[in-house]
Amino acid sequence: MYKYDLWARKDLDLSMNKEELTFREWLHDTEIKLRGLYLSITVDIDYMLTMLISECFGHNQKEIKKYIKLALKKPKEFHKLTMFERIDVCKLGLEKYHGKAYKEHEHNFVNIDKLRKIRNDFAHNRIDDFISPNDRTRLTINELEANLKVLHTEYEVSKLYEELYEYRLIAQDTIRLIAKVMGKPEPVF
Repeated sequence: MYKYDLWARKDLDLSMNKEELTFREWLHDTEIKLRGLYLSITVDIDYMLTMLISECFGHNQKEIKKYIKLALKKPKEFHKLTMFERIDVCKLGLEKYHGKAYKEHEHNFVNIDKLRKIRNDFAHNRIDDFISPNDRTRLTINELEANLKVLHTEYEVSKLYEELYEYRLIAQDTIRLIAKVMGKPEPVF
């Protein structure tokens, strides 16, 4: 049974006890949950980057365009920036207008970029059990490379869930940075 068959099954309840799921059902359920969680947290953090850019440049579109060109070495519309590009523009704006806050939270951008990379893995690649067949502790992400070869990367499922907790902390730290930039009291989580 392929995962596409699973989508069509109305009798399948993916919230049921994991021991009751076949391996393929478990793999599909885990893939949906992890993809969804990683994409959701990345969307939230990407939105926070947009907020930071807007606050750094005082909502001044000309200033934002100037820094986009400076960061990318070419002009590009703000709404068409990738998360990777938004990170660079955000860092430049923070460095110029909120240097102290940027230095305090600079480490956060390394982690945001790490999240961006794994988000791209989930968003653009196939997930299966290629390296460790029928192993419920591991997933294989298969990335098609430019030379049409497939790069197989194995992840431990438990580590992927643990990292989500770390990314929640990164989101909280980014919210603290936004509060500093806006001159608001630091939120308590």
